[in-house]
Amino acid sequence: MLLHEGFTNQAKRIPDKVCLHFEDRDVTYDELYRRVKRLANAILSLDLQKGEKVSVLLSNCMEFFEIIFGVSRAGLCLVPVNYRLVADEVEYIVDNSDSKALIFGPEYKSLVEELVPRLSKVNNYIAVGGEAPSWANDYEELLARADESEPPVTVEETDLRALGYTSGTTGFPKGVVVHHTFVPPEILAGEWGEIKEDDVTLITGPLFHLSHGNFGPQQLYFGGKCVIMKSFKAEEALRLIEEHKITRIFALPTAFNWILGLPDQVKDTYDMRSVSFVCSAGSPLHKEAKLELMELFPNAELYDFYGATEIGVCTNLNMRKEMSKIDSVGHLAFGAEVRIVDDEGRDVPLGTPGTLYMKNVDAEFYNNPEATSASRMGEWFTAGDMLFMDEDGYYYIADRKQDMIISGGENVYPAEVERVLYTHPNVHEAAVIGVPDEKWGESVKAIVVLKDGEGSTADEIMEYCNSRLAGYKKPRSVDFMDELPKNAMGKILKRVLRETYWEGHDRRVS
Repeated sequence: MLLHEGFTNQAKRIPDKVCLHFEDRDVTYDELYRRVKRLANAILSLDLQKGEKVSVLLSNCMEFFEIIFGVSRAGLCLVPVNYRLVADEVEYIVDNSDSKALIFGPEYKSLVEELVPRLSKVNNYIAVGGEAPSWANDYEELLARADESEPPVTVEETDLRALGYTSGTTGFPKGVVVHHTFVPPEILAGEWGEIKEDDVTLITGPLFHLSHGNFGPQQLYFGGKCVIMKSFKAEEALRLIEEHKITRIFALPTAFNWILGLPDQVKDTYDMRSVSFVCSAGSPLHKEAKLELMELFPNAELYDFYGATEIGVCTNLNMRKEMSKIDSVGHLAFGAEVRIVDDEGRDVPLGTPGTLYMKNVDAEFYNNPEATSASRMGEWFTAGDMLFMDEDGYYYIADRKQDMIISGGENVYPAEVERVLYTHPNVHEAAVIGVPDEKWGESVKAIVVLKDGEGSTADEIMEYCNSRLAGYKKPRSVDFMDELPKNAMGKILKRVLRETYWEGHDRRVS
């Protein structure tokens, strides 16, 4: 079944039920359904053809759900863009995806206006909220001119639904191809608990992330309600949980760490007993945090899973029921087939780290056959993560994609940051690593060797990166060395650099 079909069925069955709450607004299934059809017809009226790409640069809002379903119903392909990126990074994604339209919010009008002369493939700009500039269509005016008939497009499960861009190890984003098949098998199997019509889901993270952008629509697929946070604030999340009797929460470990970091007197103010399902993903969650979450949400089943945009959900851990394996990311999820192999593609023994591949014959990167080929091994595909399996069939993350850093749930590839550092006139060599950070899990540290006779400070280096990198990619600290450790081939040994900073920590990533 297609993404928009599940929602459409519920809109016809329970039209007057509230399906979305955002700030001070409620929207019913019927109201959302009518606007979804109007949006689909409006976009098609701009001469976009089935399968063409629509980029979206938008903060969390009610309209984001309209766009998710409306673009799907029009048979177009959604390209959600990380709003934390700077202009050059946004330009790359919009251009690489071959997007013909760009929908943007008022916060990003100046950024988009800067890019208009450079985005030669984009024929239509659509402004959501605020006053639309002269070079863009007004979102509400477009909808007002469109009708509510079913759009004249037939969508198949094999059609392209979305491109989820992730950073590449070379520093260039890669667009993961996502088809229209919607409900993951582990949901149908009830492996994460049954999703019910009376469930209320809290949307904690940015909808440009496919994880959050899928978790919300899943709730509407089953006739429930979503409460949308514009941006995550720990105490605000607790307030919404109590006020709306939230039953289901999906969040990145960083969000849970912020909640757990609140003073006890603040946490004790709110009633968490309505919550029956809590799921963490994006990076491993510390054992201590898992135990604290069990206390905070006394009636909830808590899940931790490993997966990636490229390959889907691989493993799943029910924390309460599998306490003896709480350090793991669980057993294989329903329907998942994986291999853990060495550099020669040979299966590794139990307990030995290797690269995890999942059976996925359809996985590919858009407009990037080289990256697709590098990640494929026959019918198996990898996100590049290193895991190992124990004798009981539980999986553990041993390392991340090569030297990838996960900071606040965002993937940061050192090569991307190093590329900027090497443009600094005083930098001779640079290496970027992730170091422990109580708030973010990992933070970005730059280690710099200056050119002979040149001087610089940590603050100056960080300031240099400010306008050249998205906020979550910027170095949070800078150390200076006279020489970086290297192997016989001259390769910088980041493992050696990390050892000092991770000494005494029970795992290298968090």
